[in-house]
Amino acid sequence: RGRCVRRHERLGESGRYADPFPYGVSVVNEVESLWDELCDLWALQRGQEDAMPWRAWNRLVERAHGLEQRLLAAPEGPALLWRKVRAGDLDPYTQEKVGWIFALDAEEMLAAPGSTHGHPLVDLGPDDVIIEPCGALVERETYPQDWPEGVDPRPVSRIGGQPTRTNLPPPKGLDGQPLAFIVQVDLGHEVLNHGESRWFAELDLPETGILQLFYDLEHDVRVDPGQPSGALVRWMTEKDLSRPDWLLDHPDVQEIADGEDLLPAVTDTRHPASFDPVSVSLSFMPSLGPPPDHLDEDQYERFEYLVRLLAAHARHRPADWELSRVPVYRAADPTFPAALPSSSVRGLGHYDLRVEVDETREALQKFLPLSDGDRHVLLFDIVSVGNLDGAFGDDGHLEIWIRLSDLRARNFDKVAPILGSA
Repeated sequence: RGRCVRRHERLGESGRYADPFPYGVSVVNEVESLWDELCDLWALQRGQEDAMPWRAWNRLVERAHGLEQRLLAAPEGPALLWRKVRAGDLDPYTQEKVGWIFALDAEEMLAAPGSTHGHPLVDLGPDDVIIEPCGALVERETYPQDWPEGVDPRPVSRIGGQPTRTNLPPPKGLDGQPLAFIVQVDLGHEVLNHGESRWFAELDLPETGILQLFYDLEHDVRVDPGQPSGALVRWMTEKDLSRPDWLLDHPDVQEIADGEDLLPAVTDTRHPASFDPVSVSLSFMPSLGPPPDHLDEDQYERFEYLVRLLAAHARHRPADWELSRVPVYRAADPTFPAALPSSSVRGLGHYDLRVEVDETREALQKFLPLSDGDRHVLLFDIVSVGNLDGAFGDDGHLEIWIRLSDLRARNFDKVAPILGSA
């Protein structure tokens, strides 16, 4: 089946398959019949999960799953399903159903990068794609809180707005003006939220406190490595957070102190907000390195498709999802923009910004010299979209680099910002 898919799913300039029916009309008719039958079952499923008796529902699901497997196993099955998705005329429910048939397992991609090999639409082996985990900053819902004005209840992970107040003064740039507050990640709450610290340890991230990033919106170490970076990263422990007496005396805070939840803090109203706030949460998922030089045209198309697929997944899944399957239909939707990935902590950054690898490596080495066995790692990759639209240029990224030895030592005194545009 893999050879059939690789041979017949290459798209031409028109966006359609160059050889759509290599197995003859009879095979196509059989596959179309399977498709029609599957659509009929999906129509029966729609809106009936709670209304239908569970035994009847399970039988319906099993029948649909069997048809899905038969379609995937048929010589023309994957090509037909992909054409249905690409056509863009399916109703949203059916489009989503087809998308999940081709779903990738994000957790499996992290555990075994070679899992993309043999996938009907990606089919890239471990030598064709570099995969490492990252903490995608996924937008989350916020709910009204019955707290006095100025209280910053946990979690406080957000992009933009005002930072959580600490015992340190607001950071300022060389011109004496406050640095723009870009992002903060409530690491202590994220560890509680995820229930374990595996990915924090693997990415060498602290498991307590809050990580904050401030920036002057212009400096890039590649322009002048001899100048201060213009970026400041703070790691604030729970003891470093400013909690006035009136907050600690609040009865709800005293009740929280008796449990396992983290105490709220207060918003630093001394620091001006450069951007509107967006609440986010860490969602661990795969990030991709630059495509290897040996990829041919077809493989490169598949690589870019995988990038787009993961970008769609990071942007659209709820923040409370754990690692799970990545549906294909969003990336296949012609109305879905080939947008940049979500902002992230650690990982490999955006692959399209690696076009000046040598220049970046040289600048980082001048600004952050390495000792034997050390290396530079990406701490933040912040995308200039949404509430940060245009902050780092059109479709721009702010990358914050740090020495791995400094990250492991929790020394954030010197970091290197790089501005890139895809």
